Amino acid sequence: MLSGFVLALSYGSTSWDSKSLIRYGVDRFARLYPTYLLTLLIISPFITDYLFPAGRAGPAFSEKTAQLTIYGLALQGWSKPSVFWNTPAWSLSCKLFFYLCFPLIAVCLRERRVLKTFAAGAVSVLLPVLLIRMGVPPAWKPVHHLADFLLGIAAAAFMKSWRMPESPGFETGHASTRRPPPSGCFSSSSPIRSAAR
Repeated sequence: MLSGFVLALSYGSTSWDSKSLIRYGVDRFARLYPTYLLTLLIISPFITDYLFPAGRAGPAFSEKTAQLTIYGLALQGWSKPSVFWNTPAWSLSCKLFFYLCFPLIAVCLRERRVLKTFAAGAVSVLLPVLLIRMGVPPAWKPVHHLADFLLGIAAAAFMKSWRMPESPGFETGHASTRRPPPSGCFSSSSPIRSAAR
């Protein structure tokens, strides 16, 4: 949920084109993957022991290749793990999936954003039930947690669209004047905003 909230606040006013997509992708990759590689380096002794065990037969080449691919590309969240090198890293699979989905979601919410924000909130509530009824494997964690991501986006859009900035009159004890709401997330007329740090 927090990822959707932060991305919506940071990129909600982006005018999506090839340059902004590339910048967005580079920013998200630089924020996530180097730290993940560091964690793999820290646990490399366990990985080496699994791949080349001393005094016993190691796994088949195909199994080694599969595990290196899964962990190298942070795909742990899409399958039931057979090794547990870095178990909490399944959440990175979710983040990568959410990062890929966000530009499309942002474009879909751009026009008539208030109505579509309500729709996104409703989908986030109904989606877990629909996924279970559709038989989506529980091992596909990114898909099952997409509802949380959508709810975060909806929350950010509501906050940006409906919050009323505090006026000077409130601080002095006089009746404050309600200002009109700001343009909100997913505004098509706003310039590209900087990425979250």
